[in-house]
Amino acid sequence: MRRVALAVVVVLAVVVAPSAGAAGPVISYTITAGTAGGNGWYRSAVTVKLDVTGNVTNSDCPLVKTFSSSGDTLNCSATDGQATTQFSLQFKIDTDAPTVTSASVDRQPDSNGWYNHPVTITFVGSDATSGIASCTSASYSGPDSATATVGGTCTDKAGNTSSAAAFAVKYDSTPPTVTATAARPPDSAGWYSRAVQFTFAGSDATSGVASCTAPVSYAGPDSASASADGSCTDQAGNKSSASSTFRYDATGPKVTVMLARKPDAKGWYTRPVVARFSGTDALSGLATCEAAKTFKGPDGPQDRVTGTCRDKAGNTSSGSVDLHYDSAGPKLSRLAAAVGNQSVTLSWRRPTDLTSVQIVRRPGRGKARSSVVYRGKAASFRDRALRVGTLYHYTLTSRDIAGNTSVTSLTATPRALYAPSAGTRARAGALLAWVATPGARYYNVQLFRGTQKVLSMWPVGATLRLPRRWHYAGKTFTLKRGTYHWYVWPGLGARSESRYGKLIGGSFFVVG
Repeated sequence: MRRVALAVVVVLAVVVAPSAGAAGPVISYTITAGTAGGNGWYRSAVTVKLDVTGNVTNSDCPLVKTFSSSGDTLNCSATDGQATTQFSLQFKIDTDAPTVTSASVDRQPDSNGWYNHPVTITFVGSDATSGIASCTSASYSGPDSATATVGGTCTDKAGNTSSAAAFAVKYDSTPPTVTATAARPPDSAGWYSRAVQFTFAGSDATSGVASCTAPVSYAGPDSASASADGSCTDQAGNKSSASSTFRYDATGPKVTVMLARKPDAKGWYTRPVVARFSGTDALSGLATCEAAKTFKGPDGPQDRVTGTCRDKAGNTSSGSVDLHYDSAGPKLSRLAAAVGNQSVTLSWRRPTDLTSVQIVRRPGRGKARSSVVYRGKAASFRDRALRVGTLYHYTLTSRDIAGNTSVTSLTATPRALYAPSAGTRARAGALLAWVATPGARYYNVQLFRGTQKVLSMWPVGATLRLPRRWHYAGKTFTLKRGTYHWYVWPGLGARSESRYGKLIGGSFFVVG
């Protein structure tokens, strides 16, 4: 703001004395009208009455003179014939009030053009004559209003005061009202058991709400006095917070399972047992538990009885107890008999709870009707020195740790041609094997596909590797898909004698 510098106008009364030795007239004045201001200024026109005394012979001074502005002056003189007196008079006059030109604040608005705590407004003015002496400065601290005004004036050096000027102030020192709202009702009995979102909204009567905290999702920790906190800010920058208190329990109860009695044998249950369920919940409290269950199976080394309980917040938890349950004997699975060289190999899949297997064979050893040929825990047994062509019956009794037993049986007949087993699949390179004949120096092996004889060979030992390609009767043959029958005779004496014993046996296999 530019201030106008004014020249200082002073009241002048100048009398020029007559020459030495002469007295001369005396000129004086009296103010008869005018309003005195400050700093030697008048705030209105000034009227004076002039007096000229002495032996005046001539005077041009008026009897009355009115000064309307600082620029008005009086210059006159009076003489007594011997000496002349010169007289000058001027007043500082400012009859115009100053003007308020602007106002300044001691700081910027707090937010969005709004003030939220006291602000001081200082007014600035101008005066073309006497100049500004002072302007008012005022502090505004309420009430809240979007159209508040602060009035102010300026006073010039002559004491004139300007008209009141108004400075507009947007003032809001009151925070908004904030509410927190859950997105949904509690899950059960006034408790939340899963994540819940809270939104925050506000209202402000003066400047209006500018923003509120983004929605808050609460997912723990568990608490009987959990809270979601948020805030809103109004346009003036005032902030207010809100908190929603609620109960949160997302943890299910602790479940205990008790069996009604101890195991029947060596840690195993062999008959139905009752399981009962109970629970505890340290926060929302237990609501209910599942009714008792009677476990009747299935059999297994790691059976489990499971039950649930629910707390008041709606959370469910499971509890379980492991038990060994076996109400039936350990059944041998994948039981098979593989015929070998005057032998039968029995194999089975061993149950996990198996403690022993007993095998009874009929006919038995020597002349016995039946004999126990094996006791143990293995998954296979090879019965040797058997008679070719005899049908053997095997009874297998398996026992578990709980004392349960299971019985199964199968039959097998050792054959002279024992590999591959009759009817099984074979491919090039498979070993054809048969029971050796005492005194045989070689063997004749004949192979038929359908009714066509396709191979005749004379191995020395009691085995022959099945070829992929061969020559017979002037033709070349390959091992094709189909069913093949094969027969073996023992060769007695030199091969050139072509002397053969009784047919050892015949069998068949499938290719492809």
